[in-house]
Amino acid sequence: PRFTVYNFPDGNLLFMFFNLRRPFIGGENNDIFLDMPGYENYTKGVAVRKAICYAINRPEINQIIYYGECAISHSIVYPTNTFYYYDNIVKYPYDMNASATWLGYAGYPAPEFPRDSDIIEDTPMLWSSIFASLGLIVILNYKRKKKE
Repeated sequence: PRFTVYNFPDGNLLFMFFNLRRPFIGGENNDIFLDMPGYENYTKGVAVRKAICYAINRPEINQIIYYGECAISHSIVYPTNTFYYYDNIVKYPYDMNASATWLGYAGYPAPEFPRDSDIIEDTPMLWSSIFASLGLIVILNYKRKKKE
């Protein structure tokens, strides 16, 4: 063969931020502390954000979208950036029971979660939803910049 193919981490990072102005993510709920014994230092907004973090199945996203090729980071600093990366932080493993528990602490009813087999069967729908969402984001950003 004339070519040798190398596979290496390239430093790209896909991350998610929370819009804390949204009432169900933060907003005024950031000032309302939980009344659960042992959880009085957490606000309703923090409880919802923790529930979302527990509901994200990072290994499955890596497997389905990136074919298992990505390194999973629990920080906005990429793990290969060894000078700034710090591994001893709070990590949220995929745990739907913990997610439902934190939603309950925030005062929201526990949702009916789909079975994993239902999610696998709907993988084409997942892909089309992801691409439709990305397309909408691109269009909205384009229109917003055009107004400026």
